[in-house]
Parts: sequence; structure tokens; C-alpha cells
Amino acid sequence: MNFKIVVSIFCILIIIAGFSFSAFAEQNKKILITESRLLDADVVSYEVIPDIDANALSSFCLSDTLDQQQTVDSGFSWAVSENGYYAQSFIPTLGQLTRVELKLFKQGAPSGLTVSIRSDLTSPDLTSKYLPASSIPTSVAWIEFNFPDISVTPGNTYYIFWDPVGVPDFNNNFYWRVGTGNPYLNGTAWDNLGSGWETFNPSQSPNPDFCFKTYGYPAGNNPPNTPNTPSGPTSGGIGTSYSYSTSGTDPDSDQVKYCFDWGDGSPNSWTSLVSSGNTGSASHAWSTSGTFQVKAKSQDEHGSESGWSSALTVTISTANNPPNKPSTPSGPSSGKPANSYSYSSSVIDPDGDQVYLMFDWGDGTNTGWRGPFNSGSVDTESHVWVVKGSYSVKVQAKDTKDALSVWSDPLPVTMPYSYNNLTLKFLEVLFQRFPHAFPVLRQLMGY
Repeated sequence: MNFKIVVSIFCILIIIAGFSFSAFAEQNKKILITESRLLDADVVSYEVIPDIDANALSSFCLSDTLDQQQTVDSGFSWAVSENGYYAQSFIPTLGQLTRVELKLFKQGAPSGLTVSIRSDLTSPDLTSKYLPASSIPTSVAWIEFNFPDISVTPGNTYYIFWDPVGVPDFNNNFYWRVGTGNPYLNGTAWDNLGSGWETFNPSQSPNPDFCFKTYGYPAGNNPPNTPNTPSGPTSGGIGTSYSYSTSGTDPDSDQVKYCFDWGDGSPNSWTSLVSSGNTGSASHAWSTSGTFQVKAKSQDEHGSESGWSSALTVTISTANNPPNKPSTPSGPSSGKPANSYSYSSSVIDPDGDQVYLMFDWGDGTNTGWRGPFNSGSVDTESHVWVVKGSYSVKVQAKDTKDALSVWSDPLPVTMPYSYNNLTLKFLEVLFQRFPHAFPVLRQLMGY
């Protein structure tokens, strides 16, 4: 049973038994005057330290429990560029991690800050929370990042991962406070300025640990494991619905349902509950072109959620239309066998794509695809018929995305010469077989 449910039932039983809890006594306030080494002005922060009395039991019934903390503030504040990252390692003693608090402030107008939990510095996020800059004050304060609960292994090392968004310079940024002299013995401060992770140890604040608090519950119901990267089409067109699926397991074998984030700001899609390990699917149609990151998370039947999966990149393009019907070929409608005649046609592509044209000469031969040509350009091709008769010349087009047009209307072409004399009949056959061997006789024959 979910630990939160157990605690709630316990609280109800206490109230029914006649116990009551008063509100917290007036909280003591400890004023810390801190010296900022990176800013011009000093910053005043207030750290709230609640009285510990019988009300703690009531607080326990209503919220999670403080686990790890580093609250020593030595007056140093550190920021990192948008392409850089900070991290603080810690070792939990509780089996479920619910949220963290970081001591920080903003300066200028950055966009937002993402804080996540990782099992190592380069692994995917186990869980994360994004806060816009409007949620973070300009004075130093403890700021909560309340992300979906995750299961952790007590005694193992985890990392609080700091990722600023929209901070082009240090005048528009977020600053994380530190304590110097290694005040947190179960962890280390880290930085990555683009060349890889290394221990963060600036000369201005030697052996620092970032200021943080972690909260959680003892091991109880475990959240689902992070599901697999969604599978499905990686490209498509606007307005067409595509189906995606994922699967994952729950450590308690609870039923799970999956949530798909489509990466376009539209509402997430939830599947129905399925057994642990089974697949869940959902469909989506994008209304604009672009590149989108499709990811998924799991939620068990008790409401505990996993972190987000790795993302599947999907590229959506404007729907491609085939070229219009090519124009009827223009050129001679009659002629002499063995002579070369030229014919022209053009086509408009509604998307403005370049096009290829193919002429079918009606005698079992064609030009193959010629081009590409710009939409609307005229293509001229030549052909020699070697046998008298009637033929239909027509043209087909395709664009550079291989969408085919319909055939053009045909142009009738005749090679009408015929002979009654047996000798001329013989010569006709001879010239058909050797059209270039007797040029003078060919001319007299009308070929």
C-alpha cells in the first residue's frame, strides 16, 4: 500500500481517538547576513527554523520528511552559462525521494531553471522539475522543486542536476549558494562547462558544497520504472494521425498507465491501465511543421509516477502534393518515319517543388525521367519513329519527393506513308531495319 495512504489513515485514527494538534508555534527566524563575491551588493536571506514540539507528529502526517541537507551558507553565489551545468551529489537514507529545496536567487531576466535527479552525472534524468524565472525571487531564498516521486536506493549516490534555461550572460542568470570547507561529507559539488564533468573547486570558495535539502518517505510503494523510448514513425505530415507505443515495468508489479508528451505544447495523452511490462499506445496529429521530442512516463495504480523516458525525435513536414496534370505535348502531329521530331511539355507543382518529366512515345519506348526542372519550366525532347503508323505521345511528371502526376492528354502523331508496290514494300522493310544505310533512297521514299 502507498506509504502516503498509510500515513493518512494513521492521522485519521489519531483524530478519531481524541487527539488534537495545535498549530505550529511562532517560528524562530535566524537572520543571516551574507557576503556575495559575485555581486556588487550584499544580500540578506532568511532561513526559517521551526520549533520542534508535539506538532511535529502532525507535520509528519501531512508531509514528507527532510532527509539530506547542506544548509551552511558561506556567502558565495555561483552561476553557469546556458551551455554549462552544476551538480551536487548526496546519499539518501529514505527509499522514496519527493522533492528538493535549493538556496538560490535570480538576477536580470533569465527564462527558467530545470532541476533533476540522476543516478550518475551522464545518465538520463530520473525525475525533474522546471520553474519559470517568475517563480524565483531576486533575493536569496530556499526554493522548492517538487517533482514526481521516485524510488531511490538508500546508501547509493545520487545527483541534484542544475540546468538553467535562457541565460545568455551572467547579468541574466540564476545563482546557487554554497558553503565552503566541505560542509556536506556525503557528497561533492560538480561542474560541466562544456568539456566534461569535474569537481567544482573555485579558489574563491574552496571545497564547496551547494546548499540543498532533500525530502522523502521511507520505502513503501515504489514508483514505476522509467518506460522505454516511444516507438513509432519518425517523420510525417501535418494533420495526419500517427500511433506511438511504449512499455515499462513496475517494481511492485502494480498496473501502470503511460503518459505521452508530444513536444508541441498540446495536452498529454494517457493510456488505460495495463499490467506491468505490457505496452501502451496513443495517437497524435501535429498541426504545424517542425521537429518534436516525443517522450513517455509511467504512473502506477496508486498514483506514483516514473521519470520521463528518453525522447523520440519526430519531424513533421508540410503535406506534399503531387504535380498537376502536365500540358498536352506540343509538336508535329505527323511526319516521316526515321526522322527526328521534337515535343515539349511543362507542369506546375502546387508546392513549388522541382519536377521530373517523362515522355511516352506510344511505340513502347519512353525517355525515362528527365530533370529536375523548376515548376512550370518547359522540357523539350526528341524522338524518331521507325515504323509508319499512328502513335499517342503523352507526358507524366513527378516531384522531388516522388509524388506522381496523372498522365497528360495525348497528342496523336501519325507516320502515314504506305506503299502498294511490292518493291517499295521491300524497300520500306529494308529501310526500317537499316534506317541510315541508304540516305538518298530514304529521302525519295519519304522517310
